[in-house]
Amino acid sequence: MDISIDPDGDDAPYVQLADQLRTAIAAGKIDRKLPSHMELEEASGLSRNTVKKGLDLLKAEGLIVARPGRGMFVVLADEA
Repeated sequence: MDISIDPDGDDAPYVQLADQLRTAIAAGKIDRKLPSHMELEEASGLSRNTVKKGLDLLKAEGLIVARPGRGMFVVLADEA
């Protein structure tokens, strides 16, 4: 997954990450399971805490859900 974060951008890096993941989900590039925290850290160059904040934002929106021991998943329409 290609993630480009602008450290000088108007939005905080975690917001940029959340925006890019949201766009990828809407475009069908992520249809169910999200990349792991480590994969997102490597792809974005962000710290673990910043990646967590971005994912927490999407969880708060009800777009993704954590499945302990399995990862993060897109919430399907029938699960909402």
